[in-house]
Amino acid sequence: MDIVVRAVVLFIFVWFLTRAVGRRELSTLQPFDLILLIVLGDLIQQGVTQNDFSVTGAMLAGGTMAAMTVFFSYASSSSLAGSGRFSRAIP
Repeated sequence: MDIVVRAVVLFIFVWFLTRAVGRRELSTLQPFDLILLIVLGDLIQQGVTQNDFSVTGAMLAGGTMAAMTVFFSYASSSSLAGSGRFSRAIP
């Protein structure tokens, strides 16, 4: 259960972080930005799983991230958020 909570917290952090920085396509990233994304992914993984190297832990973390992606995608649709207010929460 601890892995799921950490995954949810870090997913929300990354969501706010990417909203604050702005969405860009991979082809428009500078080399430093791409390296920063890779390093950020590794840091997030260490924060979520800590010393748990089990397959179950990886499945819990991955499943939680996937569920949060689906939830945020659904919540940002105009049908749920009322004309997309949720998707414009952070410019």
